[in-house]
Amino acid sequence: MRERIAVQSARLKEEQTTARNREKATRERARRMAQLAAQHTAEENARREAQREEARRNIASRRAQLEDEARHAREAEMRARVAAAKFQSKSEPPVDLRSKQQPCDEALPTGSSKQQPREEGAFKAGSSCGGGGGGGNSSRAEFLADWAHDVTGGSPRGPESAIDRALRCGLNDVHGALGVSRGCQEHALHKAWRRACLEVHPDRNFGNEEAAARAQQIVNAAHDLLKDPTKLRAHETHVREEAAKAEYAKSSRARSAYHTGNYQSGTPGTARGMRSARARPGTRARGDPRRQTAASTARGKGSHPRYPVPPFSQHV
Repeated sequence: MRERIAVQSARLKEEQTTARNREKATRERARRMAQLAAQHTAEENARREAQREEARRNIASRRAQLEDEARHAREAEMRARVAAAKFQSKSEPPVDLRSKQQPCDEALPTGSSKQQPREEGAFKAGSSCGGGGGGGNSSRAEFLADWAHDVTGGSPRGPESAIDRALRCGLNDVHGALGVSRGCQEHALHKAWRRACLEVHPDRNFGNEEAAARAQQIVNAAHDLLKDPTKLRAHETHVREEAAKAEYAKSSRARSAYHTGNYQSGTPGTARGMRSARARPGTRARGDPRRQTAASTARGKGSHPRYPVPPFSQHV
């Protein structure tokens, strides 16, 4: 009996020892695996850091190379310009612009009262050939500005900004306000509108916020009109009617001035048929029978020159 108990106790101790050894081996294996994982992670991090550092060095070297190439290109372009300027100065004689401008300044009057009617007539012909709408007005304003600038002999004109273009054209020329032509596609219109909005935004025009805000309103209104053909047709009809009304009012003022003798040339207002106080000696006043010719008598004494009829909206 005692021997059996001793054998069982020895077997139990052996099993306990085996279990403790197995647990110790398991903990040692886990510790070794954790060390290997940490070592592998450290090596992977070091490898990635080396790759990032190499990429940074490559980027820096490539940037320096591109900067050198750009600098060499700029230097070459500058040398080419200098060489071209030297060649041009050697091949062409010097031109004195002041001596060429002086005869023009002496020939052209400063008041421009004799020159503007010719330009305005040419503009009327050009606008009638170029088509309706506001394109003629914008080209006319541009030509008058260039002509006045050339006459005064100012510095070279630069490109017109979007703010100046919008304020110059206004809603009378919605195509010119956006810088597009008639019949442009929808994507071209949207692209021009976005570009104009970016250029005329008040936040991008420091010191000129008020003009930029007005130009922004004009650009947005022009885009809304160009998107809707019905609104555009109604707006163009309204613009034409307003222009016709203004023309009729101008002709009415001229007719009333003609009948009352209050001419635009600056002569004092006199009654029709009476001689003006500033008339030249030896001339005959209006209404004098001796001043009549065969053509005037053939027309009739009571006939008056024809004036443009009022617009259709006046009779509605």
